[in-house]
Amino acid sequence: MSEALPFEYQAVSALVLAWLVRALLFGTLLAGLTWLLTRATRRSLHPAIECALWSIVLLKFVIPAGPGSSLSLASICDSLSRYAPTVAPSGGLAELDPAQAITAGAFDAPHPVALPDRQPPGWAVLLTGLYATGAAVLLVLRIRGYRTFVAHCHGLPAAGRGVRQLVAHTCRRLGLRRVPAVRISEDQAAPFVLGTFRPFLVLPRRQFVRQDELETVIVHELTHLRRGDMFVRYLQWLAGTLLFFWPVVAWVNRRIDMTREHACDAWALRHGRLTAGQYARVLLNAIQPRRLSRLAYQPACMAGTSSNIERRIDMILESPESPPRRRAWGLLALAFVLAWGTFALTGAAKDTDTDWAPTEEDVESRAAALLARLIDEHPVADLDEDGEVTRLESYPFFISVAMYNNGSIIKAYPEADLDSDGRLEFEEAYDWVRGHPLMKEVKLKGKAIYGDALKEGATEDEAKKRAKIETIEPRMAVYHVVLELREWLLDEMNTDVLPRKVVAANAKIEKLEQERKAKWAHKKGKKGMKTKSDVLAKKAQGMEHKIAELRDKAAELKDSDSVEYQEKAKKLEAKADHLEDDLVKIEAKLAKARQAEAEKN
Repeated sequence: MSEALPFEYQAVSALVLAWLVRALLFGTLLAGLTWLLTRATRRSLHPAIECALWSIVLLKFVIPAGPGSSLSLASICDSLSRYAPTVAPSGGLAELDPAQAITAGAFDAPHPVALPDRQPPGWAVLLTGLYATGAAVLLVLRIRGYRTFVAHCHGLPAAGRGVRQLVAHTCRRLGLRRVPAVRISEDQAAPFVLGTFRPFLVLPRRQFVRQDELETVIVHELTHLRRGDMFVRYLQWLAGTLLFFWPVVAWVNRRIDMTREHACDAWALRHGRLTAGQYARVLLNAIQPRRLSRLAYQPACMAGTSSNIERRIDMILESPESPPRRRAWGLLALAFVLAWGTFALTGAAKDTDTDWAPTEEDVESRAAALLARLIDEHPVADLDEDGEVTRLESYPFFISVAMYNNGSIIKAYPEADLDSDGRLEFEEAYDWVRGHPLMKEVKLKGKAIYGDALKEGATEDEAKKRAKIETIEPRMAVYHVVLELREWLLDEMNTDVLPRKVVAANAKIEKLEQERKAKWAHKKGKKGMKTKSDVLAKKAQGMEHKIAELRDKAAELKDSDSVEYQEKAKKLEAKADHLEDDLVKIEAKLAKARQAEAEKN
């Protein structure tokens, strides 16, 4: 069923499912940690700090991924997961991680992202569609209910001059620059505030009996504006809509409601004129009856419902009167909240490899280690069965793996899909494995250096030498990226490649190279195409010249007494020996090619 669905639907479904999994996993885990933290510091933790901690939990549900950090919850989970047994899905790679699904440029040495090479099954796509539809409908209904309620509140009569002056005076005391509009309600039992940029305060008629009660109630409600609680309310509203099916989100919302109101209670008692007992009676008189409709908008009233008022009154009566905290304590609390937010909201640190330098020696060492690993783990890559996998022999194997995990490659590295048709063709896989798209930037840079050198009066040889020297480091950086891509394939693949697939890929590579040489010869205006023996002979000649240069350079270094030069000489000789082994294989291919051409003629 999933194959019949458009690719866009499958991709969107994969992203939505990945977000849901991460949101539910990390949000629920952070909620549990926050509950343990608040329980351990229950008596010493200020309600404003506790409200901030629970707000961070809610933000984690909405945005489960963030910038990488080594000191984060995601990094700890990532470290622990390395010690847990994992079972990879058959035929696929690891799960999608949208927070890391960003490919870097040619020289950034990106950390590859494993994506599922199989699209979500049809039932998962259908379930995602039903979830998105339900969340969208719920969002529309809640927006409509909110706008209806706001319109009703705007239609309430304005408060008298005395109440407005009292509200303005209280705003100055609390440091609020924007004075909210004041409305009087006959049917509301508890006061509340609405709006962020154009706030207004709704007061019930019953609060005008005593001046000290009215002043304390106004302090409580204006404290919400001073604390920025309206923004948290929007976050609660969004999280409750997107994750309407998850009870943990509703539980966190209730914790935020409780701690937010308790923080405002503490502020109202400190700056109001009521005692704790008098303030508790005001809350009892302002209990808001629960509405029948869950979709109707319910403002954050001062007293709320009878389900939470009892605990708030206990906290008010049990809390001892404390003097105003010093500024240093406030800064310390802010630093703690920021540290906890950084720990909770940042993502896992990227596992970047800084041991490899963009030098030819490091590239050769890394490539040799990769080929040694390849022969140990996947002997099928050894086409001539000589017990060693050469660089040329590794291409058919890696291409076979890439073609098997076609969808994963496209999602993790969309630049590999050169024709943007949503599928990795053989030629595209070949270029991707060899790093041709990445190397184009280096070649363009070398051509620019070459042209500038000629303009400055340098000879062709001098210009070529300058271009080669100045592009060594970028070329080595690209080689490291290419090697990292191949290491990723070895790390993430979960299936054995059949020998016939590797042999078939090798035959396709030879055919592809011949076609490209023919196109190149035609483009240069040459008649016909060089024979395979001519190409191999030229390649063998170049390798012989390179081997001779390495031997001569090694001999010069050996004459030195420096231990460092002696080590370099050994590396050069080892490289020359490796090239001689490749030369023997090329000469064998050359002999076969000449014999085949002679028989054909």
